[in-house]
Amino acid sequence: MATGDVVGFLNSDDIYADETVLAQIAAIFRDQSVDACYSDLVYVKKNNTNDMVRFWKSSTFQHGAFAFGWCPAHPTFYARKSIYDRFGNFDQTYRLAADADLLIRFLEIGRVSSLYVPRVWVKMRVGGQTNISFGNIVRQNREILDSLRQYGVPVSRARFFVSKLFSRIVQRWFRPHDT
Repeated sequence: MATGDVVGFLNSDDIYADETVLAQIAAIFRDQSVDACYSDLVYVKKNNTNDMVRFWKSSTFQHGAFAFGWCPAHPTFYARKSIYDRFGNFDQTYRLAADADLLIRFLEIGRVSSLYVPRVWVKMRVGGQTNISFGNIVRQNREILDSLRQYGVPVSRARFFVSKLFSRIVQRWFRPHDT
């Protein structure tokens, strides 16, 4: 239903890291060769958005990375509306991984041109539906594996889970420079 040229989603209780984020995104899309962009994210406590819990450092997309548990932070992801028109919207059969499925379709399958910006754009409060329980975390990851398999992406379940677990441990230790 979006009518603009660029689409992004900010969860209802998340906030932009600073007042320049949208200007940064607008500047990126002046380059017509860029179809999508994304950045880093920090998880913060519900009642104190200055108290960081985890730093989600992304990286430049590399083909095959999703099979290792890599995924950009969805609230930092922006794409041209034409990309949604071409590759579709959220597949709501994935209750907890519709965002990951969308990013897999755009980046891994569609190979849209993307730009990673190594800055924190979003502060996300902890306590979302996926992370509310261990069961939901497992369910989300199973849905991501199902999505990868649906598109024929070769993936090892063990390698996927080990890589993802390692990245989450690292995210709790490292701190960004620009929050």
